[in-house]
Amino acid sequence: MTYYEKMAQRRKEMKFTQKDMAVYLGISQQGYALYEKGKRKFDFETALKIGEKLEISLDDLGLDYVSDTDVPGIIDISAHKHRKYNIVGAVACGDAIVADDHETFEFDDIGADFALRCKGDSMINARIYDGDLVFIRECELEDIRNGEIAAVRIDHYGDCTLKKVFYDNARHRVTLMPCNPDYEPIILEGKDLDKEEFKVLGKAVAFVANL
Repeated sequence: MTYYEKMAQRRKEMKFTQKDMAVYLGISQQGYALYEKGKRKFDFETALKIGEKLEISLDDLGLDYVSDTDVPGIIDISAHKHRKYNIVGAVACGDAIVADDHETFEFDDIGADFALRCKGDSMINARIYDGDLVFIRECELEDIRNGEIAAVRIDHYGDCTLKKVFYDNARHRVTLMPCNPDYEPIILEGKDLDKEEFKVLGKAVAFVANL
């Protein structure tokens, strides 16, 4: 069964009409019908909305994780070592974990402010693996383009995670998207984003593999 057939089947199971879905997405009924015929591709934000409404996964909607290997703004510079960077701790590529100061690493000057060592496998389709170093340039949420990878602190324990960031300003919502279909996205919205505990530490500008 194709992803668009699954989408149509799930809509019928939940007793929604195509018009219901069209109104929810803010498009015409004819436009929505093209999704269910597989004649119109939806972008990431639309896939998230459909997934929420129909309570189905992004995998079921045919979202292509393979394309995550093409990561905007991040490069592999494993062969270069010159400038000393502080590795301020570990960042989760899985469940969020606490970052603490502990070591340094010499590298070229690439415009980063610090480095984090990755733990876990939620970013493997972006070629970032357990033990790799990711170099972070400090910035605000507004400075990150949708789809860029960033380190984000998400709670009062200081736990932080490395994920693709998608920001929906109109809905005041941040989606932290893993690059591994075994993991679900982390969705923060409303008051979650207004708390002091939430903070974008910065976006990833380079990584070095743990060879």
